Amino acid sequence: MCDEHAATISRRARWAVPVGAVALAGAVTAGSLISTAQASPELPLRTPAQLLASVAGGTRRRPPLTGTVVETASLGLPQLPGASNQNSITSLLAGSHTIKVWYADPQHIRLAVPVQLSETDVIRDGRQVSVWQSNSNTVTRMQLPAKASAAEGHAKAMPSGVPLTPQQAASQALKAVGPSTRVTVDRTVTVAGQPAYQLVLSPKSSGSLIGRVSIAIDATRNVPLRVQVFARGAASPAIQVGYTSISFVKPAAANFSFTTPAGAKVKVVSPPADSSRQHGQGHEGQRRARVIGKDWLSWRCSPRLTWPA
Repeated sequence: MCDEHAATISRRARWAVPVGAVALAGAVTAGSLISTAQASPELPLRTPAQLLASVAGGTRRRPPLTGTVVETASLGLPQLPGASNQNSITSLLAGSHTIKVWYADPQHIRLAVPVQLSETDVIRDGRQVSVWQSNSNTVTRMQLPAKASAAEGHAKAMPSGVPLTPQQAASQALKAVGPSTRVTVDRTVTVAGQPAYQLVLSPKSSGSLIGRVSIAIDATRNVPLRVQVFARGAASPAIQVGYTSISFVKPAAANFSFTTPAGAKVKVVSPPADSSRQHGQGHEGQRRARVIGKDWLSWRCSPRLTWPA
């Protein structure tokens, strides 16, 4: 099946953002809920290299914050099977989704994803990760290894279909930066009341349907506030994830203390011994899926499903 799709990737593959950035396309959406109508703030000039360095520093400590993220998409797709299931990938290809974020430090993070008549919460408190899904009143618990990173802990714990934060989306999009990418700085903007620079990534090749990816970066704290994906030649984003409100204040410790609800079914799981298997890099992952092409034209292919890498 992979060989058949290799010759016919064409139009669908040209929507692919390199390496994991299409997880953004599969998990987020775009629209007018994240306001851009405010006047451009006056900020000191910064070069693309300076902005890249400010947002890509993996060891730089991120400030505590509490905020609301809205993810919207307008891909022009018809109603898809499974769209009514809030945990399915098809439900995230259209419409709008909201996520509440509490971040104290890499070991204390909480995400709440409210949907119609239910909610999913992911809480990391030190090495303990709890995932509560109210619709089934179930709790999944995981004890992370002592050296597990925050990103790894949430990648293992996050239920399928849970949207991304702007920070996660920006991290994925920045993997596109390389010889095939043009990096520029756009006009300054205000996002969630915060003045921000806009770093723009665009493919040099005309083969991708992606025109550009715009990342709004807080001017003071270097935190990604919004990520927008534009189709080639389009004035409005097809995919967007960004804060509608944000406060750079450390959340109270109570936000990360999770008490199992009465009557909830509790399941204790162990994290995978090799996290690379989860991303299709282990022996089993290689057997099931492989990536065709590279950079802005990469495409993940498996025996049963083809999807942008």
